[in-house]
Amino acid sequence: MELMFNQCYKLKGIKGINNLNTNKVNSMHIMFRFCTKLEYLDLSNFNTSMVSDMSGMFCECNELK
Repeated sequence: MELMFNQCYKLKGIKGINNLNTNKVNSMHIMFRFCTKLEYLDLSNFNTSMVSDMSGMFCECNELK
């Protein structure tokens, strides 16, 4: 999922992102970097037990609540 939404400057939210199967994901590195308009994410169902790199995941997400 590395770089998945990177530089989505106009993205404000992602409906249904909590339904993504993240059981085997090992990197979420800079996944949402530069999503400067992003306000809300429901990551409540994300399984991050296998993730070894989350560095910069929310870099420059200044509107995220």
